Amino acid sequence: MIEESNKTKPQSCVACDSGELKKIGNIPASNIFAGREVEYPINGGGLWVCQECNLYFRWPRLSKHELDELYKKGESRAWYVNDVSRRHDWLIAAHWLGSNRVSNNRVLDIGCSTGQFLVEVLDGDYEKYGIEIGSAAAEVAHSRGIKIISSDIFDNRIIEDGHRECFSVITAFDVIEHVENPLRFLELCSKLVQRGGRIIISSGNTSAISWFLSGSRYYYCVIPEHISFTNSEFYRHAASKLGLRLIRTYCFSHAQDRSKRFRELFGNALSMTMPAVFRALRRVGLGRKKIGLYPELADHPPPWLTAKDHLIVEFKRL
Repeated sequence: MIEESNKTKPQSCVACDSGELKKIGNIPASNIFAGREVEYPINGGGLWVCQECNLYFRWPRLSKHELDELYKKGESRAWYVNDVSRRHDWLIAAHWLGSNRVSNNRVLDIGCSTGQFLVEVLDGDYEKYGIEIGSAAAEVAHSRGIKIISSDIFDNRIIEDGHRECFSVITAFDVIEHVENPLRFLELCSKLVQRGGRIIISSGNTSAISWFLSGSRYYYCVIPEHISFTNSEFYRHAASKLGLRLIRTYCFSHAQDRSKRFRELFGNALSMTMPAVFRALRRVGLGRKKIGLYPELADHPPPWLTAKDHLIVEFKRL
């Protein structure tokens, strides 16, 4: 088992350093990382919320080095989407950018993976840049004409190499939940984008009703590579600190299948209201978890992909 490397209780918020913290509950363990099974379950830690900036975050958590090593083992198709029309955040972002062109045409997609958004969805004559930690995915993106400037936005060489205020648009889809300090992440985005430029972020939304009902047992925060969780209140706080204007927000779901919606609603209702029954079903094979080897996986929640639990936001740098 990958060991927890930090203390059980955080001393302060990982973003704003406030000591006003509240624990929501314990996060169940998981043996899936970036879509692949790992050798041993990863401890979930606890879910905490900062009363000052309203960021939710996992604590204890794996170190950045441990997370980076796990990401590097991923395959190029770990986040590949068979049908881009199902990526509602990509379509929304492309629409927003199409109606608000700015002075230059350089767009940077952080966590670009194989470049699907930039190549297959984004319309217009853009110079396309990417940041991607997965070397296999980065190679594919490069082969598609995307200029990979780094594997990590927290690499100081990005600024030193002349990319300060370089981009008209910065996008980051399902990325901010993977970073240690989302406020610092947005600060770096604000340094890379030009004045008047746009920053578009999509991620899970802790204000969603489904998340409120499930708390720390929500499927989205059980995913071990997810360590930071945002909402519109956090983004308003960040905008006030970083010289950004929060232009608009939109809540959406990543899945629309009605029959799947009923199954997921039933599974999550059972998990919340009758946890003992749900654990018993896990032990007899529900969800194909290795309960015999790893009893802690009995509390692993069912997915809820049909919930309207994601948020996409657009900032303008002042």
